[in-house]
Amino acid sequence: MEFKDFPLGETLLASLERLGFTEPTPIQGQCLGPILQGLDVMALAETGSGKTGAFAIPLIEGLTGQEEGATYVVLSPTRELAQQTHGVFKDLATGVVDLRTACLIGGDATTPQERALGDNPSVVVATPGRMIDFIQQKKLDLSGARTIVFDEVDRLFDMGFKKDIEFILSVMPPERQILMFSATGNQDVRETAYRHGANPLEIKLNEDDLTAKNIHHVLAMVGTHEKMSFLVNELRKDGGIYALVFCNTQFQTHLVAHWLRLMNIKARPISGRLTQPVRTELMEDFKARKISVLVCTDVAARGLHIEAVDLVVNYDLPREPENYVHRIGRTGRGEHSGRAIALCAHEDCAHLDAIYNLVGPIPKMELGPGDFVRNLCRKPQIDPKTLLPSGRGETTRERSMNRPAPSKEKRTPMVPFVHSEMPGGDTRIFQYTHVSEEEARRAALGYFQINDASIVQGEILKRGRKRFFFFGPSQKTFKFTLKPIYKKLLGPFVTDVLRLSRLRVQASVGLKNRVVKINFKGPDTGFLRRNSGEYLDALASVVKIYCAKRIFLPKNVHFHLECEGKAEADISPREEEEELRARVDSLKEEIRASGKPGVLKFLNPTQRRLIHQYIGEGDEFETRSLGDGHYKRVEIDLKPS
Repeated sequence: MEFKDFPLGETLLASLERLGFTEPTPIQGQCLGPILQGLDVMALAETGSGKTGAFAIPLIEGLTGQEEGATYVVLSPTRELAQQTHGVFKDLATGVVDLRTACLIGGDATTPQERALGDNPSVVVATPGRMIDFIQQKKLDLSGARTIVFDEVDRLFDMGFKKDIEFILSVMPPERQILMFSATGNQDVRETAYRHGANPLEIKLNEDDLTAKNIHHVLAMVGTHEKMSFLVNELRKDGGIYALVFCNTQFQTHLVAHWLRLMNIKARPISGRLTQPVRTELMEDFKARKISVLVCTDVAARGLHIEAVDLVVNYDLPREPENYVHRIGRTGRGEHSGRAIALCAHEDCAHLDAIYNLVGPIPKMELGPGDFVRNLCRKPQIDPKTLLPSGRGETTRERSMNRPAPSKEKRTPMVPFVHSEMPGGDTRIFQYTHVSEEEARRAALGYFQINDASIVQGEILKRGRKRFFFFGPSQKTFKFTLKPIYKKLLGPFVTDVLRLSRLRVQASVGLKNRVVKINFKGPDTGFLRRNSGEYLDALASVVKIYCAKRIFLPKNVHFHLECEGKAEADISPREEEEELRARVDSLKEEIRASGKPGVLKFLNPTQRRLIHQYIGEGDEFETRSLGDGHYKRVEIDLKPS
């Protein structure tokens, strides 16, 4: 079929032809008719299949000849996707309809967005948080909205926006049209649609093949310390490759990008730590090919359309298998072919089975010495707090483009030093080269994230040359470790864990006969003992991991956690419920005083249900569950006035 075979106006058909679109993609051909008829739709199709056009084209058609202010709402999980979708609407509407739009995203100034809302826009594209802000400020009224689109809907749910979505649906008219688009399905999404009166027509393309057929994806089994050597070799092939590299953490993203730059590859990082204007500029530079490699967190994995990306590299295997599909879907879009390589080291293997279960086996690469560069430079060091490189050599623009928010952050004066991790990534050792021992110790405190300098011990590994050859302070390489003083090390950590969990419990730490004993007392110790002490066991595991990553634990040291007060068998279900309600009431008072929401942690499904029931419809407060898994958190906040 062609676009002219659908009930679309001549001006819209002319706009599509101007943009080079004559034939709809399969997902567009399936969706245009039902959406134009006003049906609710849930569409699943592979990445790069044209899902944005599948809803944007019929919505533009719906605006022609409509009354003033007919509002269409599009929710996106990320700022970049919202900006891209906003641009698609503007392009399609040129010459078709006098389209007024608003793009509401966090990280950007609110004043221009308020002005856009003041123009009574017909299309509002937004991220959930910023949209709710404007609704609660009564600057956005959705009572007359006709259609809402959830773009990359499974990602919206994965990112914890379920309660936000339900709130937005609650302020829209019940007869509104619901459109949901994604590459992967989610039963929770369907249940939410049904609960809000929608019975969407489900359209599924390539359900058994989630990855596009023109993407050749392979698996490279490499060691942790071989990843960068392999990556540089791949990026240097054929004189340079236009590529996206995905990492799981912001720290890793900035580290990999800086390391690639040291190897003379035009790479830049993009993560949630960068300000929105910087992220926008980075995306524009990448699309203009001023940057040849963009190193990303999953913030860039959803929905972004970038022409002719040659290669996608999973430097870290994603923890969620669905993200593998969305990551590699950034290449091989439309008629273009693309390659994707997943680097799998020992620590990545835990995620491999889940990916196999979703997309099937991935062919393995046959690797040899020629697949790795030999002249790899030394691994750079990134400050874990600022995510800025510690060394010199960057231009002013590079430094500003890599600086996380806030953009006006003060930096330590530049002095000659290098600080690096020990071989093998041993987190218990911090090595730092500097002219000042005091500065080195200060850096060690930041690295170990502690405030008590008395538990830091150091030694000089190497003395370097004088700063000015014959005179001036000499550089010294220091090695720092933590003393196994458990009371000073664990006391603040356990106290912070209890405080953040909002448990009314005090902890005391001691060492006797090679046993590290942590004793808990207070009104909420019953919570730690319930369900055969599973909360206490969880805390014990956290404490052991914390110690193992910071100090050298003797083999004969053991940990023992115990609680004072009633035994679990003595706590009745009624007492348990009363304690939970008392905990909620205490948190309510804090929320009234501060005006800020509060969070309760360490809750099983039964406890979460009790809290939701305790704070009912008539209460001045509202609740929502946060996170994934068995032990979610419950956020309590005042209802918007």
